[in-house]
Amino acid sequence: LGVDLAFNPRYMYRGMVYSDGPVTQVTAWASTDKLYLYTWSNLALPAAAGAQPLDEIDVGAAYRFKRGAVTVVPAVDLYLYRLSREERAAGSASHTAEASATVAYAAGGAAVFLRHVVDTDSYAGAYFGTLGVRYDRALTSKTGLGAAVSVGWASARYHRAYLERAKPGVSL
Repeated sequence: LGVDLAFNPRYMYRGMVYSDGPVTQVTAWASTDKLYLYTWSNLALPAAAGAQPLDEIDVGAAYRFKRGAVTVVPAVDLYLYRLSREERAAGSASHTAEASATVAYAAGGAAVFLRHVVDTDSYAGAYFGTLGVRYDRALTSKTGLGAAVSVGWASARYHRAYLERAKPGVSL
């Protein structure tokens, strides 16, 4: 059971910037050794003129299967967006959902991971993939340090939905 509070100069997700200024992002979660449930929110600080301070709330669940050095994590996520009048008029979706599967291979404190994500709702079929490596190290029994680097790629449908251009691409 826990809560994270993060302050960021911009809301960035999958290599794309979604805010014009600083944001506060709050995550609350409950977990067991295998099951992870969470809710996440994004609040603009201060909200731009006409913008909604609370513009997104996400909820999700993941289940972890581990066998030796290999971990497989299927997950589902629901994204709820608070849209401006202009976004509603342009036909932007107020919600969507994704199903994903992550496979990781751990060696020492490092792990190589591959994640596949497919939209199952408003942008059905939009795909985003990630390949990366991460390193985690415990500093004390309650604190740790981690770092990751990854490359992502997306389908033309994903780019059409989120970037308004229908080209497949790669993001670092």
